Amino acid sequence: MDITVPTYQAIYQVLTAQFQKGVTEANSGVFNPIMERAPSSSEQNLYNWLSYIPGLKEWYKGQPRTYRNVETKQFNVFNRTFEDTLSIPINDVEDNQLSQYSKLAQMMGRTSALLPDQLIGELLNNGFSTTLSYDGKAWFADDHAVGLSTVDNKRTAVLSSTSYSEALTAIHGYTVQPDKDSTARPLNPMVKLVLVVPPQLLNTARTIVEMEKNNYGADNVYYKTAEILVSPWLTSTSAWFLMNIGGGIAPVFFQERMKPALIERTPANSDRAFNYDELIWGVKARGAALPTFPWLAIGSTGAAS
Repeated sequence: MDITVPTYQAIYQVLTAQFQKGVTEANSGVFNPIMERAPSSSEQNLYNWLSYIPGLKEWYKGQPRTYRNVETKQFNVFNRTFEDTLSIPINDVEDNQLSQYSKLAQMMGRTSALLPDQLIGELLNNGFSTTLSYDGKAWFADDHAVGLSTVDNKRTAVLSSTSYSEALTAIHGYTVQPDKDSTARPLNPMVKLVLVVPPQLLNTARTIVEMEKNNYGADNVYYKTAEILVSPWLTSTSAWFLMNIGGGIAPVFFQERMKPALIERTPANSDRAFNYDELIWGVKARGAALPTFPWLAIGSTGAAS
């Protein structure tokens, strides 16, 4: 097969079709239940509204409004750029060996579509250290200032019925006093929970929330109190997370600037094709991931027994 311009365009169409097929097959990632997509149209997004505490307060006749959160916190999240490259030797094209690269393009589409999983896994893996919340503290910390209150969403206990019970009670019980003229209000008035675990904790998680009876034959009071989300993106074998997806906003945003796309490089204009006798296609995507409200998630390192 000679590498003419029409031939090259035909190859590009085949690879693009296979790439998009892979994207479609991937559908949505493992973390989709805890994630919400946030569109982005520039190099960064500003989320200063995350420091706002919603809630109605009675407004008495003759009194002015109460202005809360006068000092909003600047939370800028910059988009990151990601790439993958497909190199095809020209000899393979000339020898009609393109089919194997079509499958590779399909695999690239699948993996590209899972970029949100990759980035959210990164957030969770670094959630006790370098993943920062809007207040500049680690996502999972014991002293998030919310209004006049404090939210402690960091734990160290191993996953067990006891530690799960404590986290369950805490996430239901988070309250905040927005200002000195208001009384405390619940932060999670509507709760739908997801228990996020690595594969190594799947059986433990199932024992806690999927068994109707405990080991002694009594009713399991934690039965169906949470759905299980197991992810191989989690690098810790002991860390686990309890997340509320019923609060009207997801615990995690995937900030999407540019969907993964297969980009061609015309051989006639390519030094690579001339010098290395190969054709190049590349994938490019842009985006970022970030945690939202700290009271929507509790994380435990699982380091303490």
